[in-house]
Amino acid sequence: FERFLNPERVSMPDIDTDFCIDRRQEVIDHASELYGAPRVSMIVTFGTLGAKAVLKDVGKALGFSYQDTDRLSKMIPPGVGVSLADALADGQELRRTVDTDPQIARLVELAKKLEGLARHTSIHAAGVVISKDPLEEVVPIQISPEGQVVAQYEMGDLEKLGLLKMDFLGLRNLTMIDRALQLIKETRNIDLDIDVLTFDDKKTYELLRTGNVIGVFQLESSGMRKLVSDLAPTLFEEIIALLALYRPGPLKSGMVAEFVERKHGRMAITYPHKDLEIILNGTYGLIVYQEQIMQIAQIIGGYSLGGADLLRRAMGKKDMKEMAKQRSTFSEGAAGRGIDPTLATSLFDTMEKFAEYGFNKSHSAAYAVVTYQTAYLKAHYPAEYMAALLSSVMSTQDKIMLYTGEARRMGLTVLPPDINASKLGFTVENGAVRFGLGAIKNLGEGAILGLIADREEKGPYASLFDFCCRVDLKLLNKRTLESIIHAGAFDAFSTNRRALITGLDAVLDAASFRQQEADIGQTSLFTLMGTDTEIATPHSEPPLPNVPPYGRDEELKLEKDLLGLYISGHPLANSANLIDIFASHTIADINEVEDDTPPRQGGDEEGGGGGRRFFQKEMPGEVLVGVLVSTIKKMFTKKNDPMAAVLIEDLTGSIEAMCFPEAYNAFGSLLEVDAKLFIRGKVQLRDEGNKMVISQIKPLAAMEVLQLHVPDGFGKRQMTALSDLLQKNTGEMPVALRFNSGLDATVVVGKEFWVDPNDVLLDRLRSVFGPEAVTLGSL
Repeated sequence: FERFLNPERVSMPDIDTDFCIDRRQEVIDHASELYGAPRVSMIVTFGTLGAKAVLKDVGKALGFSYQDTDRLSKMIPPGVGVSLADALADGQELRRTVDTDPQIARLVELAKKLEGLARHTSIHAAGVVISKDPLEEVVPIQISPEGQVVAQYEMGDLEKLGLLKMDFLGLRNLTMIDRALQLIKETRNIDLDIDVLTFDDKKTYELLRTGNVIGVFQLESSGMRKLVSDLAPTLFEEIIALLALYRPGPLKSGMVAEFVERKHGRMAITYPHKDLEIILNGTYGLIVYQEQIMQIAQIIGGYSLGGADLLRRAMGKKDMKEMAKQRSTFSEGAAGRGIDPTLATSLFDTMEKFAEYGFNKSHSAAYAVVTYQTAYLKAHYPAEYMAALLSSVMSTQDKIMLYTGEARRMGLTVLPPDINASKLGFTVENGAVRFGLGAIKNLGEGAILGLIADREEKGPYASLFDFCCRVDLKLLNKRTLESIIHAGAFDAFSTNRRALITGLDAVLDAASFRQQEADIGQTSLFTLMGTDTEIATPHSEPPLPNVPPYGRDEELKLEKDLLGLYISGHPLANSANLIDIFASHTIADINEVEDDTPPRQGGDEEGGGGGRRFFQKEMPGEVLVGVLVSTIKKMFTKKNDPMAAVLIEDLTGSIEAMCFPEAYNAFGSLLEVDAKLFIRGKVQLRDEGNKMVISQIKPLAAMEVLQLHVPDGFGKRQMTALSDLLQKNTGEMPVALRFNSGLDATVVVGKEFWVDPNDVLLDRLRSVFGPEAVTLGSL
């Protein structure tokens, strides 16, 4: 508890609380009602002139064109907090430009003087300040355009005044859990209380051990998926440790690997002192949490927990003067408890080392609860969970692609949007996940809620014309309707989307006429004649034109443009097996790789100032991905050499790939929109999103496999001999065994049996299988 309120320290506690995004404002309103509106406010933040912004602003003031200042700003290397001084020191292009152009040099010199100054104000994303006195008597305040009271001092200054600052954070995963519980109630009539789950559910731990944790809170990065699979947690305490350990410091120190080895009994569990077993037995003898350091100081050094918290802070901040003082205090306390001085010194050194990596256990435990809850829901209610998960990321196309792919991997059917079945978010329909209308581009929430209300009141829509007659066409214009059609939401009326698009103008004209009639209360003579009349009227339902449907690829492309993914099919679907054979990574794998640069120390009271990297780093080695080309942006270098920026995608996501002049000259002719390619290259790890740098390109259809047609009667002895032969000629070409009798199947063997198809090997294989039974080609 001393981490929360410590009588021996003067600063206020740092309280961060996560709330459901949809209900966060309710909590802020409650605080205002509880303490009085004059005593509660939001907190200002000052947007400052960063390196790129200051170049643009100063350049504009000096009369430079937008193109010139934009070009200059792009010379600033990517990364958080990169200054002009950093760019001039390390960014070769900006340095050369400044050295050769006096006007640019003057611009940069002026910009350096203004860099870092406040440019505008905004409201802190989470911070709320609470005062015992009306805030207008303590700090200057302002009223935001939305009517919120905002303290005009920044967070650090408010804390120096002794005001209580709290972070009311919005956590998407809490909103998603709430949505999943609603769906479980709707589909299964189960009132699940997520807060009373026991932490010993076998199915949940089985899910964690498989590593199939995409969509599980805190666990879905590729590195974390591997770690959770290696650890194979069986206890909730291990989930807490997992979240605390997956950080750059512990990973680089080897501590994480040691934790895994100790957990599985492959390494002995030891304790620095027998009295510490009760503290460290939950982490297999390793110091993982800051609270453990405090407890060791209490048991061995005789500290109060308040004093131990001050020791923890000193270790975290690497305050050498304070550390020397604390070392002396610890040694004296240990001596008073009969601890050997050498052991006491060793213990303090160990504590000091682990303090660099130690994590706040209460934070990790709170997040571990959400991790467990999301894993439980995914394990027990997969359709409801994935629908809720998808609803929480409807505005993020790559996430929708990732999670629909995961849903399909789990064996769930993902149904396309349907104007009569879909709701705003993703829903569950007979065990399948139904696409939400909110995921369709150009279709606003107000229009969706309106059509759902109309559908619930008057029943399902009978046709495109019926739909247009009943909805507010001011909210649903032609562009919006085209989006709905291309997304496939009107397929129940006609699977010929081109006919729906071509006939849309006539449908809208007739529907508008009927709505105008209804608005003025008129009924035509033809309507009075009854619905059986075949006389065409200005407001009759026009027939759909007889036009050929879109080609499959064109239809899928239009669908992708509106939904962010191919829902009714994918151009790469027929090549999925080939891609699985050759590709080293999926694009989702690449997008999830993070720079493991450890965070810089210093800053807040916990000693973490946040990570910062100036320039991109590279993933070791090259990757090979099987992709579809989405867009190509051709450009030229300053030397007028051609190059291209290419957006590529596979079944799991998309990524930008740069094709620089050398690769472009060799492979540029293969780069066409909708081309299906294997692309090899390096991966650059960047703050704004990872990118590939292309080194080689090859069409999917050109990838060769060594195919062996296995004759009848090919037994175990012959198969063993074949295995030995293949392993003596290892290489990078896949080998496929084609069984024509009985199985009538083709099996691609494991990579350990892939070969270098040299002439000696091919001749030997032909002598075994026959000349016609050994072929090189695509599957």
